[in-house]
Amino acid sequence: DLSPCLTEIVEDLQQIATGGFATIMQQFIGHDTYPLNYNWKLIEGPLDPDEIGLTDPDLKPGYIAITTLNSNYIGTSTDLSWAKTIIHEAFHAYLVSVYRDHTLQDKTYKNLLDLYHKQYNGNANDVHHVAFTTTEIIPQISMALQQFGEMRGYDLSPQFYDDMAWSGLHE
Repeated sequence: DLSPCLTEIVEDLQQIATGGFATIMQQFIGHDTYPLNYNWKLIEGPLDPDEIGLTDPDLKPGYIAITTLNSNYIGTSTDLSWAKTIIHEAFHAYLVSVYRDHTLQDKTYKNLLDLYHKQYNGNANDVHHVAFTTTEIIPQISMALQQFGEMRGYDLSPQFYDDMAWSGLHE
C-alpha cells in the first residue's frame, strides 16, 4: 500500500548490500530465521506537518513495527529525502523490535535503551535519537544514503550525506 514512487524507493533501498542498514533490512526482508526476522510495515497516512515519518513505539500483534509516511508530502519531497526518512525510520523500527521482543537473546540495544528510557522519561523518539547519536547509527544512515544516491546517479559529497543523516534528529 505505498504509492509507486515510494515503492520504487523502498525496492532500491532493499538493494543496498553493505553496512548496518543493509543488515537491518535483511532482517526485515526475512532471510534469517525467527527471532532474527522482524516484521516492518510501511504505510502512508496523514501526520502532523512537522513529521515526514513516524514509527509507532509499540509493536502490533505478530511483532509488527509500523511506520507511517506522511501522505501530505507524496509528490513534493525528493527521492533522497524519502530515502533518508525510510532509512531513519528503519532504525526506529529495528530498535522498537529489539526493545519490545522479549524472546531475543542479544540485548545489546535493549540494555542501552533501558538505560536511556529511564533518563528520558519514556519518550521513545528521544530514547532512539540518543541511541542514534551514541552508537554507529548516524554513520550507517549516511552510508546507506550515499549508496542510494550513487545508485540513482547523484554525484554528491560525503558531507552532504552526513548532513542529511543528522537532519532527522532535529526534533
